Amino acid sequence: MKYQEAILFLSSLAVFGIRPGTERTKYAASLLGNPQNKYKTIHVAGTNGKGSVTTFISTILSEAGYNVGTYTSPYVFKVNERIQYNLENITDEDFGLVFDKVKEINETLKQTEYGSLTEFEAKTLGAFLYFEQKKS
Repeated sequence: MKYQEAILFLSSLAVFGIRPGTERTKYAASLLGNPQNKYKTIHVAGTNGKGSVTTFISTILSEAGYNVGTYTSPYVFKVNERIQYNLENITDEDFGLVFDKVKEINETLKQTEYGSLTEFEAKTLGAFLYFEQKKS
């Protein structure tokens, strides 16, 4: 899938809004082989300062020689900013490839009791996949 097609796919999921719960995302991740379990993760949560703290942690770990994947929300200029590896935004080509797989999984999900992914869920799964690919 090309970058622009991936953007259209993600935009089409916006109609599903926010759906509480993690069951759908967990099931979708299992269909992808649970990529999120194949690398160590730091989850930054809270009301304020998440972006700054995440940037500090990513920079410190990168400078120390670690490979670092970063997934943030929202973006400022381009959606690619949300998914970074070693402080570099995901490329348009990789973005399209990752979300092609997410779209395939979503087609399977739509046939189950879980229904379609939301836009946020799809982007999260895309980040999981991208980080797994970069780790390999």
